[in-house]
Amino acid sequence: MENQYEEISLKELFEVLWNGKIIIALFTFAFLVVGLLFTILVMDEQYEATSTISVNSIYFEPSDKNFYPTYNAVSAIETLSSTKFANEVITNLELVNSEGELISANSYFNSLNIGLDEDGLIRVTATANTKEKANLLATGIINEFDNFVRNTIQDTGTQIYSNLILALGQEEQHLKQAQNDYVEYITNNENIHVLKSERDQVLNTLKSYNNQLITLIPSIEINFTTLATLSENFDLDQIITSEIAAVITTGVYSGESLSVGVDTPDELIAIKASEMVTTLTIQLSQLSVYQDQVVILTERLLSIEEVVIELEANYESITFDLAIAERDYSAMLLRVEDAFRVLDWDREERIILYSDTLLADAKVGPSKTINGAISIVLGGFSGVVFVFIKKYWME
Repeated sequence: MENQYEEISLKELFEVLWNGKIIIALFTFAFLVVGLLFTILVMDEQYEATSTISVNSIYFEPSDKNFYPTYNAVSAIETLSSTKFANEVITNLELVNSEGELISANSYFNSLNIGLDEDGLIRVTATANTKEKANLLATGIINEFDNFVRNTIQDTGTQIYSNLILALGQEEQHLKQAQNDYVEYITNNENIHVLKSERDQVLNTLKSYNNQLITLIPSIEINFTTLATLSENFDLDQIITSEIAAVITTGVYSGESLSVGVDTPDELIAIKASEMVTTLTIQLSQLSVYQDQVVILTERLLSIEEVVIELEANYESITFDLAIAERDYSAMLLRVEDAFRVLDWDREERIILYSDTLLADAKVGPSKTINGAISIVLGGFSGVVFVFIKKYWME
């Protein structure tokens, strides 16, 4: 039963379409006529002109020895697609609409197709309603692009150069100040060399005294030990001085006892002890002098060292500031020289290495065939819809 209903329904549909074939044909014909009239009378003719260009990469690709992109800032495609460049082209080529007014940037971009071809070359396709406009835009955009890049580099270079000149002046002032500080320091602290020389002399003298003490102290210890041993075995009260006796009593200089021969005459012991006392008296006097000198020289050395360290620290700080100022000034000078090279560049050097324009010949649109086909499809569909609505609305 279900298949029977479907067969009846399909027959009914085909009957409706067949009965309404005149209406469908009229709709199709009407749409075709309107579509063709709209294409011929209303739609503007379209012509295309295509320019292909190859640019000098030195102006667009940064490298260690290439500073032009710094002043250009954008790639070739970005330049061609920029609003600033579009306004330049519109103004210079006097691109106007039907009312005689300059076209907008949006209209400009709608008439262009910018991209890369299979060889990596930049391709700009211009579309207009006349051959002349399409050719004008396709050819004019090449010259405008060349001038725009040159002027951008030149204008930006001029601005950067002016800013760098001001910065160079500031760095020059810093350098002069650092140089003046250095000269003033050297002038006011000439005695640092004298202090260093005195420090070396004091240090050498101190070393000499320390060496004397290294030799003197063990000799004194030996003499004191010998006297201590003799005083234990003989009466030396008349020979030993009170100072030496005090040292012996306190036991500061202690050591192993020296054996004294039982047959040694007292007179010989007394003479030997007397000689040792004389020697110790001289040695103790020397020890006192050396120790006092060591203290005095140590204090003087520390005093000189403190001044020298401060002066050397100040000298290092001033020389460091001078080196930084010289470095910054030299770096800024190089930047100024680079900027000047941009201002003094050879404007005959080519930005566009290769260009070719395929001028507009035959129109590319609108297509009567395509528009006619679309009109037929829309007309036929509209006729079918109308027939079905009329059929079922009446019933």
